[in-house]
Amino acid sequence: MVEGVIKQSVDVRGLLEAGLRESDILIIAVANGDPCIGPRGIAKLLNVQAQAVSKRMKSLEKFGYIRPSEFRAAMYSKEVAACNNGHSGQQKDERILWPKQ
Repeated sequence: MVEGVIKQSVDVRGLLEAGLRESDILIIAVANGDPCIGPRGIAKLLNVQAQAVSKRMKSLEKFGYIRPSEFRAAMYSKEVAACNNGHSGQQKDERILWPKQ
């Protein structure tokens, strides 16, 4: 199970039961953040190939989980990423805790 809050509208348990993997949920979480980060940045976070992330993003996009304009996030450390509101630089309360490797 992915720990932490990934936007309150996202039901993590429901997504897992629907067959999404934790890495998919992390991509969705990252995609819903703010400052720009692309497949390469997400790949670095997940410790996988950027090509694999691009492929997963395309399939998630096809099923309506994410839109290309939402490929944004802020990375603060490998374990914790917090969304940034993009204006004043202050962090929002939403935090994404990455699974331990």
